[in-house]
Amino acid sequence: MSEITWIKLKTDVFEDEKIRLIENMPNRDTILVIWFKLLAQAGKSNLNGYLMLNENVPLNTEELSALFNRPLNDIRLAFTVLERYQMIEVDAENEIISIRNWGKHQNIEGMDKVRLQTKERNRKYRERKRQNLLLEDDVSVTSRDATDKEEDIEIDIEKDKKKEKEEQLKNDFESFYSIYPKKVDRKKAFDAYKACVTNSKKHERKYTPDEIKNGTTLYARYCQHENTEKRFIKNPATFLNQESFLNDYTLEDKAPTRNYNNFKQAGRKELLPNWFDKDEVLPPQPKEPEQTKSQEELDREVAEMKRKLKEGR
Repeated sequence: MSEITWIKLKTDVFEDEKIRLIENMPNRDTILVIWFKLLAQAGKSNLNGYLMLNENVPLNTEELSALFNRPLNDIRLAFTVLERYQMIEVDAENEIISIRNWGKHQNIEGMDKVRLQTKERNRKYRERKRQNLLLEDDVSVTSRDATDKEEDIEIDIEKDKKKEKEEQLKNDFESFYSIYPKKVDRKKAFDAYKACVTNSKKHERKYTPDEIKNGTTLYARYCQHENTEKRFIKNPATFLNQESFLNDYTLEDKAPTRNYNNFKQAGRKELLPNWFDKDEVLPPQPKEPEQTKSQEELDREVAEMKRKLKEGR
């Protein structure tokens, strides 16, 4: 955790609509005190708004009750109100509590500036130690003692560099973890992240924090766009171990196109008779015999015609 000992609080905090609603509740004083204690604890943890005892142990309601010296029922009441107003976020499955919109209460740029200033102070301190060693010219100090001192300084410098790298790794991980859509198994996630950004046998190459962060941002947007349920979102350690941040999660609004070529093979095959083949010549069909009239029928028709002619006169 970084050495940040302050949080940002605006003078118009009590004009905020959510605070004004809380002030109209019977337990307003209790809820507001717990709210400001939560802000202070999150600032002390300095892990992007997460309430943590240390980097791997999140604080639950019972522990916060003990730290804040407040009854557990008061903590639960405050959490119900604060969660309803979206001032905090509670992952009940993993008992992880975080402050929403943490940047509103902590100057992120100021925190980065403090880290840079600390890093620069450490660099100047190491340089002064080197200069002091060179200026020491006491005849009572043997060359061996001087060599030993120089080696001690080199060891201290290496320790400082290692500490800076570890601090940077933690900051990079927090940047990843803060945007990942599912907060579970924090320690496993950190180990998986460390394996991705360092020379590890688990991966073909070392990935940069920007590569991981960009891919994670796309995945988070994809899950939000698809309304993916939490249980179907990969655990962060799995996401990292599978290098899923390299996948393409680009959102497209186009409707899926059909491949109509596939329909040529669809349907049921019918067995057709041999004569259906167009190249086959149809056999000649026998003609029906013509019906012929008898002589008696012809005579009757002639007689009928003559009768009609006579009547027509």
